[in-house]
Amino acid sequence: MIGTWTGRKTLVTLLASFGVVFAVNGYFVTEALKTFSGGEDQHPYLQGLEFNQTLARHAEQAGLGWRASLDVVRAPTGAAEVVVSVADRAGRPLSGLKLTGELRHPTNSARDHALTFADEGSGRYVAETKGLTSGAWEAHIASASGDPFEATRRLWLR
Repeated sequence: MIGTWTGRKTLVTLLASFGVVFAVNGYFVTEALKTFSGGEDQHPYLQGLEFNQTLARHAEQAGLGWRASLDVVRAPTGAAEVVVSVADRAGRPLSGLKLTGELRHPTNSARDHALTFADEGSGRYVAETKGLTSGAWEAHIASASGDPFEATRRLWLR
C-alpha cells in the first residue's frame, strides 16, 4: 500500500496547485505590463477636444485636391527611406513644402522614429531613418509650414 490519502494531503495539493497558477498568471501580467502599457496616446482628452479642428484641416486639404503617395524602401546600407510624392488636383507635382513626420510602430510607441524630409524637387520628398525592423509601420506625414497637408499610410518594411 502506497499510503493513505488524508484531508491534509488534499489541502496541501489544492493550495500548491492554486499557488502555481497564481505565480504563472502573475508572471504573465507583469511581462505584459512591461512590454505594453495599454495606451498609445498621451493626451486622449485633448485630442478629443481638438477633433473639430482636425476635421476642418482635412476638409481644407480635400478642397485643395492635394494627393500624396507614400512608400518605404530599404536602402543598401540597411537604413530605410520614406518617399513621399505630392501632387495637386491636376496631377502637377508640388515642391517647396516643408514636411515632417513619424514612422510609428503599431504596438509599441517606444519604437517610433521621427522623420525630417528633404525636398528633392518635382514633388518628391525623402527622409532616411536607421534602426527599423521589418514589419508593419504607420507613416504620419504633415506640413510643418502651415499648409493644410496631412497623410497617413500603413507601410510594410522588408
